Amino acid sequence: QKWLEESAFRILVLMQHPMLLLVLYTLAILRIAGACSSRSTPRPSPPPQPSMRPNITFQ
Repeated sequence: QKWLEESAFRILVLMQHPMLLLVLYTLAILRIAGACSSRSTPRPSPPPQPSMRPNITFQ
């Protein structure tokens, strides 16, 4: 019940300060976008190059 009262108080504060709500919303979006960023996810290493083989032909 105390948690509910604290949540209601926070909602009331956010309604009084819409700029704060906008800042929190922007931070949440940036955090989500950062998690989806291609820079944050490591790319797989390229496949190993085949070793050079001598060109041996039989006649």
